Amino acid sequence: DRARFALSREVASASVLRIERGDERVTLEVPGWLPRPEYRWLSLHAAPVAESKGLGWEISADAEAQVTKVLTERLGLVVEAQ
Repeated sequence: DRARFALSREVASASVLRIERGDERVTLEVPGWLPRPEYRWLSLHAAPVAESKGLGWEISADAEAQVTKVLTERLGLVVEAQ
């Protein structure tokens, strides 16, 4: 999966990390399965959304900046807020 993220970054067609903000919680939708290191890191900082089949995660609003920074820097994701 890391190759997919690297290729999308190289062709200027970055994968999109969708974010939906609530009052206290933020829902993230990742573009497919993450590479193992990022998946492990995210699983320590977020809770999976049951009905999302592994692509949706929920974090506290306070953690949004840290989590999006790590995912954008490591995978080249572009954040899209809904």
